[in-house]
Amino acid sequence: LGFNTKSLIKLSLIQGAFIYVLKSHNVSIKEISPKSVKLNVTGNGAATKEQVRLLTIASLGINSDEGLDATDALAVALSVTQHCSTKQL
Repeated sequence: LGFNTKSLIKLSLIQGAFIYVLKSHNVSIKEISPKSVKLNVTGNGAATKEQVRLLTIASLGINSDEGLDATDALAVALSVTQHCSTKQL
């Protein structure tokens, strides 16, 4: 399948722990799909990671040599921020 099963299990456990803690403190959460992030940032739901990276750093007006994972995280934050300004979560 192209992914490390042990890493997937660990990430799923961490995600579950975060969701549990947030819910136990009455914090609402919103999940956003990778396709939605790509669509929000680039206008193309099938954009490559590099396209997302380039448009994210351009949108934020920053210079970044960080890897694709860091700019993916920024793209998610940017996408959620855009979503919050137009809709109620």
